[in-house]
Amino acid sequence: MKSPLPPALVLAATLAGSACRPGAEQAKPTADAVPDASPAAKEARPIAHKIKRLEPSPAPTGAVVTLGRALFFDERLSAKNDISCATCHDPDKAFADALRVGKGQQGKALARNTPSVVNVDARAPFFWDGRAPTAEEQALGPITSTDEMAQDLGELVKELEEVPEYVARFEAAFGSPGIDKERIGKALATFERTLISADAPIDRYLGADHGALSPEAARGFALFTGKAECVKCHDGPHFTDASFHNIGVKGGDLGRFQVLAVPVLKGAFKTPGLRDVDLTAPYFHDGSAATLLDVVEHYDRGGDTAENLDQDIHRLGLTAAEKGDLVAFMRALTGKPLTIERPRLPRVNRTPRRISTLTLMKDVDGMLASLDRLVARLDEGEWDEARATVNRLIGNTEELAALRSRLVPKERLPLLRLRIGALVVAFDDLERAIGRRERAAAMTAYDGVRDRCEQCHDDFRGQRR
Repeated sequence: MKSPLPPALVLAATLAGSACRPGAEQAKPTADAVPDASPAAKEARPIAHKIKRLEPSPAPTGAVVTLGRALFFDERLSAKNDISCATCHDPDKAFADALRVGKGQQGKALARNTPSVVNVDARAPFFWDGRAPTAEEQALGPITSTDEMAQDLGELVKELEEVPEYVARFEAAFGSPGIDKERIGKALATFERTLISADAPIDRYLGADHGALSPEAARGFALFTGKAECVKCHDGPHFTDASFHNIGVKGGDLGRFQVLAVPVLKGAFKTPGLRDVDLTAPYFHDGSAATLLDVVEHYDRGGDTAENLDQDIHRLGLTAAEKGDLVAFMRALTGKPLTIERPRLPRVNRTPRRISTLTLMKDVDGMLASLDRLVARLDEGEWDEARATVNRLIGNTEELAALRSRLVPKERLPLLRLRIGALVVAFDDLERAIGRRERAAAMTAYDGVRDRCEQCHDDFRGQRR
């Protein structure tokens, strides 16, 4: 055992939440020089761990989630309106991007691999170097990064304030008017908290369903908590110690040291959680491991560089069969598939038709009358026509905002955006209920549409032209 760090450095690392082990800052012999430990001795001493079943918990719901979902998919969050959060955290790719390193503005290659945002709170602190302590701060980080979305938050707020539907959704979500960066971060993080991976084969196995793991995966579990020593860092229900370690990946990235300049943290990176890990290749902070087998091979040879190597990284002496068993176990950490409803994004119509507000209002009134008849006949199979009518009404309502903003006094514009935005939200609720063919929900949403129409008419009656 090497001599421990000086007390001051131990205290600094502890206060920063690094939880790195004493001695890791000193250079170790090369991986090839580290002798193999006895496999038989390791298998006889399973490592104590806190791995336990992850119980599915109810995901957040409500207006904040709905708002956050829209923002997550909205390219307005980038300076050039060409990148959204979902560009790099793609629902079809387990909310990662399947690239070696992420891509930012104009396809620029970023420095690090893109982590998934599934089970987001279990990933704190955030980013590979842990520079963001909360999911709210993490959500804003890529938006303002000059290499990623490069958006100025003040400009983003102005853009969103021009969209009536966002004005209404922010008020509905937070109970008062106003859009600011704190609310944007809160909405995004709240939506991400609905992305929960649980009920994987390992959870059923730990719940006494011993047939949930294949024989290979069961042997892999024994290796994971024994000879392979994975559990020393990948522990707990999310398979992470939430700490930082140098695992011997080549390259000059200083990792956590750039956030906290303690020598032990040079080249140290956050221990990623392993839930859904089979879905998020490639691996490591630089994406240098293409497959799970590559990951196992890396640890089996004790890493690829000895500089500042964590004391728990050394040659393991795994057989080919054991490596395959470990991969089988990690594949058993995949939860039930996540299904995400992609939203219809809020729009603002800046180029309305050259017609009068009165003409457009008559058009809207006619479609509302048609919708009355269609909703009354939903049980007779008018679902598709009703949905198409609602979508046309959404478009006309957005156009109405552009037309009437020319006629309404400046001091009344915020109320106009709110009222028209609330009407679009009500139409959107109706469209989704009709799309799911849920009659009771459709009738409730339809009542909301009518209430919003009356409210808008009451506030702006007499200003038509």
